[in-house]
Amino acid sequence: MTRPPGPTHRGAALALLFVDIELGRDGRFHAMAARRGTEEQVWTGLSFDAAHDRLAAWLRPDDILVGHNLQRFDRPAIAERRPSSPLLDLPTLDSLVLSVLAFPSRPYHRLTKDDRLVRDALPDPLSDVRASQRVLEDAVGALAALPHAETDVLASLIGVAELHARIDAGEVGPHALPD
Repeated sequence: MTRPPGPTHRGAALALLFVDIELGRDGRFHAMAARRGTEEQVWTGLSFDAAHDRLAAWLRPDDILVGHNLQRFDRPAIAERRPSSPLLDLPTLDSLVLSVLAFPSRPYHRLTKDDRLVRDALPDPLSDVRASQRVLEDAVGALAALPHAETDVLASLIGVAELHARIDAGEVGPHALPD
């Protein structure tokens, strides 16, 4: 049996759903894209709600939501506009966080398109999800090369960071902190 390429957990291929939402500086929705394996979807010219509903209809139960700066941008954008979104129930991976952990000496961790920083390129959510996938693959490769003890420390730190992010987002209260 051949597994699809990409990150795995306990020998099984992970169901990674890469997502990017494009909002203007004024917070207005412009586009949304998603990628799972070689399947890609782009939603433009729609309202946020219509694009969200199409993405939600595309979800699978084992999906893991992945994005670059997902925790500080895309996920809050979804939560603000659709607080009961099924996307918010999915486990998440933020390729920006993993890039910082995997490559701490890099001066920046922004996405690149055609060797240009995304901030210098026109908004294109499909290019962004592809770039996020490359960043994740590079970070996973770098982290996999670390000694086992270092990956254990990073795993612990990621758990602590996720707890703090959830507290900051108001998802859990101080009662959830360990004694």
